[in-house]
Amino acid sequence: MNSVWHFPNGHSGFDCQVCAGRIRELESWAGSAAEQLKEFQKQIDNLRQQHAEAQSRIGEMQTRIEDLQRQPPVHVEYHFDQLKVSRLDGTLNIGISPNAKGDVDSFEVPATGTWQTPAAGSEGPESFIPRLLKQGREMFDQEAAADLAATAAKNGISFEASEIGRVTEDVKAQLGPRIQYYARTTPLPKESGEKALADWEREVIGKVRKDVRAAFENYAAKRVSQTPPEGQ
Repeated sequence: MNSVWHFPNGHSGFDCQVCAGRIRELESWAGSAAEQLKEFQKQIDNLRQQHAEAQSRIGEMQTRIEDLQRQPPVHVEYHFDQLKVSRLDGTLNIGISPNAKGDVDSFEVPATGTWQTPAAGSEGPESFIPRLLKQGREMFDQEAAADLAATAAKNGISFEASEIGRVTEDVKAQLGPRIQYYARTTPLPKESGEKALADWEREVIGKVRKDVRAAFENYAAKRVSQTPPEGQ
């Protein structure tokens, strides 16, 4: 049955205007809702893409972990060239494996008597050693990480931040004995005064710096020799 609309007399024009206004409002709302729906869909698509990328990265990391776990453990050994002498000889052994924690062997400290310590009260460098230790640590903290990374690059390899941190911490633990050794074996200046003392301190720290860089060179060379060629 067809419906028949009846408008009260005298109000049909007004009611039509009201209806037309409501229709325009609904059309405007529908248009706004459509724009919001498009924006929501765009956000959903972005989230899906991010999820897919995250899943891909997780898959790559899992594959890398599995590859590392299949590799045999690497044993790296290095020492300071300048310390290949009977009075002070030691080797720092580092066992590196992909999933190992606390895998650094202890440093073999030279046996008692391998160098002479001045007797208490005698003239010597002992009073300057605390200041040298501070200078040596500051030098190391400022230079070591960059030096090791540069040494790796020079040898055509690269170290991850975790490996740089591990190696530098191992070498830093040896600074004390090295600084003391060079303080006790580097002749004190004949002249008195702050300038002569500062020159002597620079000489001691320079020898330690040279040892540190030699250790980094030896470590990088070992890593190169133990890195399989690409494609194997």
